[in-house]
Amino acid sequence: MNRVADHEPGQRDIANDISDLPLWREVTALDEAGRHMDAIVLLSRAAAEGDLLAKRTVGLRILFGDRAPLLGPEGAKLIAEAAKDGDAPSAVLSATLAGAGVYCVQDWRAALDWLQYAAELGSVRARGALRLLCADTELGAHAETAASPAELWRRLRAKVDIAAQLSPRPGHLLLGDPLIRVYPDFAGPQMCAWLIAQAQGRLARAQVYNPHTGGVEAASERTNRAALFNLLDADLPQIILQARIAATVGVPFGNLEPAAILHYAPGQMFEDHYDFVDPASPNYAEEIARNGQRRITFLLYLNDDYEGGETAFPSLNLSHKGQAGQALSFENVLPDGVGDTRTLHAGRPPVRGEKWVLSQFIRDRTVVPGIGPD
Repeated sequence: MNRVADHEPGQRDIANDISDLPLWREVTALDEAGRHMDAIVLLSRAAAEGDLLAKRTVGLRILFGDRAPLLGPEGAKLIAEAAKDGDAPSAVLSATLAGAGVYCVQDWRAALDWLQYAAELGSVRARGALRLLCADTELGAHAETAASPAELWRRLRAKVDIAAQLSPRPGHLLLGDPLIRVYPDFAGPQMCAWLIAQAQGRLARAQVYNPHTGGVEAASERTNRAALFNLLDADLPQIILQARIAATVGVPFGNLEPAAILHYAPGQMFEDHYDFVDPASPNYAEEIARNGQRRITFLLYLNDDYEGGETAFPSLNLSHKGQAGQALSFENVLPDGVGDTRTLHAGRPPVRGEKWVLSQFIRDRTVVPGIGPD
C-alpha cells in the first residue's frame, strides 16, 4: 500500500517558520499596527528582488482578500510566477487552483503538470499525491523508496488516469422520499487514509451557526471536531475527489462548498439538526442570496473500525453506519426549494474507536466568489 502520511508545512503553517526573520518581523509589526498596505508594499519590494516566499505571500493575500484587496486573478498569477521560479508550495497551490478552476478554466492536465513540477521541486505532499493518484500500484510503491529522480515523477504523472478518477460512481436507493442514496465503492482505502492524514493536526472543536449573532460558535449539541478545507488547505487529490462527488450527483463543481473532515472520538456527537439554510432564521436570507441553498449533503465514510457512530434520521426511523470508502447522499430540500424537515439527522457518538468522515455540502448554484465560505 502506498504510504500516505507524508506531511509538510501547509500554507497556514509557514508564517510560524519565518516570523523571526527581519523582513517578517517588520511585516508583522506593520500588520499589528493596521498598516496592511504598507506591509504589502514591503513584501512586494522583496518579491521584486527575488524573495519567492514574499511573492507567494503577496499572491495569497490578494487571492483571498486577506488584509489586502481581493484580486483573485492577479493573486493566482503571482503564485504561478513564484512556482515557475522554483517555489514548491506555490506549485502545489497552482495545481489546486487549476483543478478547481478558480480564476482560470478548470484544466486537469495543467493541474497534474503543476503537481509533477512540485514533486520535482521536492514537495513531500506533491510526491505523496502522485503516488496516491498513480494507477500503477507497483510504480507507486517503488516511488516510496527510490532516489526520486525527476524522471520518476514524470512516470507517475503519466500513469494518472484522470478520467477514471473523475468518473461518477454508481449508487443505489436507501430511501426514495426523501431521496437518500448509498455509493458502496466511492473511494479506495488509500484515498481515505490520505484524507485522514491531511486532517490530523488541524482538528478543532466543530461549531454551529448562531442565528442570533450571525456567527458560528461551539455549542453543547455538537462535541465532535472538524478540519475545514478551503483552497488554502486543500490539495489536488481532494479537489479530484470533490469533482467526482459533483459528477456523481450531477451538479457543477462550483456548487460545492469547501469540504470538511469530521472526527468523532468515543462519546462525541452532533445532535439532531438540519443542513438546509432556513430563510426564516436571522441572517440566513442573506446567506441564501449570496451562496444559494444547501441542496444536498454528501458524506464519505473514511473508516469503519468503530462501534456506534451511526448517521441517524429520527423522523424517518432510519440509521446508517457506513463502511470505509462508502458514501451517503441525501436531499435537504423539497422540489420547490423549501427545506425538507424529514431530513433531520444526527451523528451518533461512537462507543468504541474513532469515526472519520468527509462532509460535503452542495448548493443549488455556484458558491460566490468561487473560493467558498470558511
